[in-house]
Amino acid sequence: MDRNLDAIDELNEAAVDAGFDCSYLQLDQGYLKASSRSIQVGQVGLVREVVDRSVEYRGVMFADTLTFMSVLEGENARIAGLPGGSAYLWFVPSGFHLSMVTGGYIDVVTISVPREVLLPHVPSASPAGNIFSINEPAALRLPEKNAENLKSTLAACFSSESNFAIAGELQTLIVEDIVNILRKVRVGRGVASDRNFKQHDRLIKASDFIAENLHRPVSISELTEVTATSERTLLRHFKAHYGLSPNQYARIKRLEEVRRSLKSQRGRHGAITKAAMDFGFSHLGRFAAEFQTHFGVLPSEVVGKAVGTEGSPQGCG
Repeated sequence: MDRNLDAIDELNEAAVDAGFDCSYLQLDQGYLKASSRSIQVGQVGLVREVVDRSVEYRGVMFADTLTFMSVLEGENARIAGLPGGSAYLWFVPSGFHLSMVTGGYIDVVTISVPREVLLPHVPSASPAGNIFSINEPAALRLPEKNAENLKSTLAACFSSESNFAIAGELQTLIVEDIVNILRKVRVGRGVASDRNFKQHDRLIKASDFIAENLHRPVSISELTEVTATSERTLLRHFKAHYGLSPNQYARIKRLEEVRRSLKSQRGRHGAITKAAMDFGFSHLGRFAAEFQTHFGVLPSEVVGKAVGTEGSPQGCG
């Protein structure tokens, strides 16, 4: 698809269908192209997402599973608390509150392997078994052969056209690939330092506070109080992870809520003004321009033309 009126919604709907407790947010301005597909390969769940702009993924990993994110193409994904850059495979522990930013075009597959499926192949007492004990994300930089093997296996899974007859064989291949990877890479402490963990914690607390107060602008002083850090430090964390200031991030979150509200009220008179006011945009002309810049469409195009004078650009300021 190529209209972001639906692309973010498709990602969110596909996540719900796959059982993920997560949400997506478009960070870049302009039209967004995105697609998502989820399949079940035996007991292993796979979700493939292709996104061509910077998008935030916020979610909690499945309980009782080991979750890996395999980057098929694109090298700009970053997880809060970990340095940005290329990683063929990310490990994210169950129950972890994840904030991941794609940072541009990315083709990534999320692999959810039940603990009981992997444990017989990687005993917790083995050197590779420390994957079961870490509780923070880790970037696994793989030998080229291992990376290519995993990519080939995942490609076969998504090209099998729901051939359940070979699901068991494909599950075995996925598990074998992951086991071979864990035997050859050193899985460290994950976030690796108290400094990085504090950065992750601050970003999660700040973004959660923003999400709880979408009806109004949030001040930087409120965020520094919530995160117990300085304005300068918080700004640096946001720029490093999101590429945005806290204020820019908060405005995008509020714009997204307005968009959702408008989509649910198509054809209703006064919808644009009400939605803008509900989420803290008091200057309607500035709001309409900002909405168009970010999403590539006017608010009136979302709510529909049959809304009287509010269906024109002039009507929304």
